Amino acid sequence: MGGANVPLKRDRRQLSLLHQILKAVSDDEYEVEYHDKRVEVLENGFTGEYADEFAPIYDELSLDQCRLAWDILDMFTVIHASVNDVGIERVKAVEKHAEFALRFRGSTSATGLRAVSQAMPST
Repeated sequence: MGGANVPLKRDRRQLSLLHQILKAVSDDEYEVEYHDKRVEVLENGFTGEYADEFAPIYDELSLDQCRLAWDILDMFTVIHASVNDVGIERVKAVEKHAEFALRFRGSTSATGLRAVSQAMPST
């Protein structure tokens, strides 16, 4: 980069050439116009427009952040499979009574659990 988030001239030239290639192989009028605009911005050094060029490029996630994301996605996969196995009606029945048990502060946790377990249809 040529400065704080400003690409060097050679980098701008390479990006401009890539946009020219993409324009040449595109049949889409919108894409041709988009690549023309990117070439103009890069070749003329319109730094105020660079953010659009690099907007889809995000900072990297750490390995810990990736693992957390994978764990969360796995959790939803398991939940989805479990709902399919048990059936949505049973899930809705448990959900209704679990919400009551969690909100009703007058019951002990054992009472709340008993209410939820009794509400569940037997298998």
